[in-house]
Amino acid sequence: MVFVNYGGGGYWFFQHAPWNGLTVADLVMPWFVFIIGASVMLAFSSMRRKGVSWQQLLRKVTWRTIVLVLIGFCFMNYSPRDGLWQITPPVSCVSWSWLRFPGVLQRLGFTYFVLALMQTFSSHKEVPLREHHWWNPVQDIFLYWAEWLFIGLLETAWLCLTFLLPVPNCPTGYLGAGGIGDNGLFPNCTGGAAAFIDKWFFGDNMFRFPSCKVLYHTTEPFDPEGVLGTINSIVIGFFGMQILCLNV
Repeated sequence: MVFVNYGGGGYWFFQHAPWNGLTVADLVMPWFVFIIGASVMLAFSSMRRKGVSWQQLLRKVTWRTIVLVLIGFCFMNYSPRDGLWQITPPVSCVSWSWLRFPGVLQRLGFTYFVLALMQTFSSHKEVPLREHHWWNPVQDIFLYWAEWLFIGLLETAWLCLTFLLPVPNCPTGYLGAGGIGDNGLFPNCTGGAAAFIDKWFFGDNMFRFPSCKVLYHTTEPFDPEGVLGTINSIVIGFFGMQILCLNV
């Protein structure tokens, strides 16, 4: 992630796609979220075997989430140009002039929190493997039906909001970059419903320099770690948990 964020050695496939397209850099975050789900399954299985109560698990999960979110919030908003460094230690400097609420660690923290809650309050059934049994390919889905139902509802909500939510002065279901994209027909519609929901939550306190800004000449802020995208992070993390449910 550090290698990608600092230019990826100048190789094009280690740079994020401006909007459409897919590179190795675009896969780093999904891979990381997938591993979070897998590690949650491993960690909670170990703690359950040690007899850790759900109250202890909940305290641990909540504290870790708070720490991740606060670190991400302070890291994204630290800026000595506000003059706070003159009166307080640098570690406490926060750019109050333009706070950005979403961020990578905030998304990872919230995704971890939801996945950990699913594990904390699930029935923790073990999957009984049987050799050459017709039930094997699908039994984990049926045994974890409540979790799959929750994930299905989340993804349905994402689909409905993305493609059915009316966005003022923009076509419903628009997924483009705005700016000069689409022959300049929708210059102020960057991100469609995703950006509209983020503006409703955060106002203009979002990422001002998205990767589409240079190529598409966009003027609207768009946050790659916004609300709707977090839903899909949870879904990817759940797949990471589910892939290990047969082995823990």
